[in-house]
Amino acid sequence: YPRTVAGGFGSVPAAGVDRTRSRPAETLRMTEATATETERLHRAIIDLIRVYQFRDREAVCCYDVSVTQSHALDCLLLRGALTMNELAEALFLEKSTMSRIVDGLEEKEYVRRTKHPDDGRAVLLEITARGSRLAEKIAQDMKTQQAAIFADFSANERRTIRQGIERLAAAVARRVDSSGGNSRWRR
Repeated sequence: YPRTVAGGFGSVPAAGVDRTRSRPAETLRMTEATATETERLHRAIIDLIRVYQFRDREAVCCYDVSVTQSHALDCLLLRGALTMNELAEALFLEKSTMSRIVDGLEEKEYVRRTKHPDDGRAVLLEITARGSRLAEKIAQDMKTQQAAIFADFSANERRTIRQGIERLAAAVARRVDSSGGNSRWRR
């Protein structure tokens, strides 16, 4: 992918970049320095995921929902009503997995299925008032925990970390194809 003027990857190629041909990351020459940085990034991401998964389970367990169910509630709270396929795609899950997750949330009256206004075959998933209250409570508790974590960082460091995580999440999301209800890594 061509480098951009801003230093990232995007739509405005930097001067001197071949605009007719871009190279996938797999074909970039791996120097010893980039191999070391790649390994360090890999270790840091794995460590962060492990810590957050453990923390999330402990934080979410007491609310009667799984971590994945809490992500579904959060997505519906932020985006509004979605079809099963849209929610599965947003969470990078298989449609069958999403269906089981929604079934559990519906049983607890956190979401409801309604008729799609434009497609008689589809249903919309809507978060209920009860589900909204729960999603907001979980989000507030998570933000409180994150504020405590970031208290040790300066405002500039917090901004840099947030921006780095946002860019990393966007870069990873661009590499995942979740169309058709099946998430897979683009090669």
